[in-house]
Amino acid sequence: MKILDLLLTDQNFVRHVEMSAKPYCANKSFYLPYFNLIAKCISKNSIHEWDKIKSQIEQIFASANYSDLAITERDRTVDKLYDRIGKENDSEIFTWLRKTTYIFTKQIGAELEDVITLYYSTGDELISREDGGNAHFFYSKGLDLSESEWGRTHALTARGHKSIAWFHSQMGNLDDALVSSGRALVSCFKAFGEEHLETAQALNDYACILYNAEDFEDSSKYHQMAARIREKILGENHTDTAISYRNVGSAISAMCNDYAVGLSFLLKALKVFEENYPSGHFEILLTCRCIGECALQNNKDNAILAIEYYEKILLYRDELRNYGDNFYAEAHFGLGNCYFLMSNLEPVEANFEAALKHSLSAFKSYKVKEELSPEKAEVLGKIMFFCYEKLGNDVSRFTDWLNSSIGND
Repeated sequence: MKILDLLLTDQNFVRHVEMSAKPYCANKSFYLPYFNLIAKCISKNSIHEWDKIKSQIEQIFASANYSDLAITERDRTVDKLYDRIGKENDSEIFTWLRKTTYIFTKQIGAELEDVITLYYSTGDELISREDGGNAHFFYSKGLDLSESEWGRTHALTARGHKSIAWFHSQMGNLDDALVSSGRALVSCFKAFGEEHLETAQALNDYACILYNAEDFEDSSKYHQMAARIREKILGENHTDTAISYRNVGSAISAMCNDYAVGLSFLLKALKVFEENYPSGHFEILLTCRCIGECALQNNKDNAILAIEYYEKILLYRDELRNYGDNFYAEAHFGLGNCYFLMSNLEPVEANFEAALKHSLSAFKSYKVKEELSPEKAEVLGKIMFFCYEKLGNDVSRFTDWLNSSIGND
């Protein structure tokens, strides 16, 4: 199917486009880089970045020996665009992109797969700049084209459902996310078969949404399916397999019915990550945090085990001198909880001091990053107040400071 026929029926796509009667002939393979460039265009906000991409596009026009088209487009639309780039209203960006995309696909005779890929890539770029509404539009357009041409048994159909599922998940629409993710899973089974890495990834994605919906039992079941596929294809020591091990362990531990099994999967995952990545790698830190959470969720007596892995996170953070992520704050948050639980079991001054110190560090870190949620503020506030009082301090001044810090009257 030729894309020109599809575009002609898409009024939203072509309403700003003037038909050109000029005959052009081009080598399609030479111009396909344009599809990546146009997706990047939407996500660029700075003059410098935009000019760089714009120059690449104009080189493609020039190489096709129709620089007159590039000049016409620049004079008519692009000069206005430069004045608005990075400002609140970027509707002219989309106007220009629709216009040039239509003209370009008209000249090179792009195939349906190319334009569906363009839609999806554009959606990905929009997601990267947190423009979910427009991202959903492009994902839906690509998915509609793929389903109308091939139905569910195609890789591009699966990709569209996966992208929309991820969008709904990020927006907190878990019911819609489960529907789209389930459709992606069906498409992967039909397009790739039961023992394929794409199918394993679809199982993983579906299980993650189930986990977020607090359906831990089904989440564990689907994560184990993904793990078995990855084990068979990649082996037990591959990092993707280890991700499945960690996900299985987290789901099982969240059910609070088999702490030992959940912990064994998490430790197995950590071993693989430590063998493949340098200390301080994201996957290692995340797995250490999961082990700490697993220990605290299932048995309050396991606070010492949790402390060991939260301390590992802080050790790696100090080695890297990098506090740009949330692991630093979350490790202190976990340690504050651990020592607070230990203070209830063994009410000694050292435990109160440690709980207060780590909770205060977590509070300040979340505050600086503007990520202090009401839930975290409440937990940290209670721990700090309790420990401050137990250490014999005047709580009135502390209460005034805490209330002013979290904006309470």
